[in-house]
Amino acid sequence: MTSSGMERQAGGRHVFPFTPGTRLRHQESVDIFAPATPDQVVTVAEQRRAIFAFHGLRDPGGLPDTGREPA
Repeated sequence: MTSSGMERQAGGRHVFPFTPGTRLRHQESVDIFAPATPDQVVTVAEQRRAIFAFHGLRDPGGLPDTGREPA
């Protein structure tokens, strides 16, 4: 997701999603604090892999993907 002038004006609550690979930015913004459905939620390990992949970096290792958040 990208930041924008609108995000700053909205206190950081809204971002513009884009399509990975093309980096095509969508016109509708998303409230990052809005409720999510279970199919939209991923583990911390999945988020980590996505961030490293987005930046084209190799993940040197990290959190095991247990499907649960650390206690």
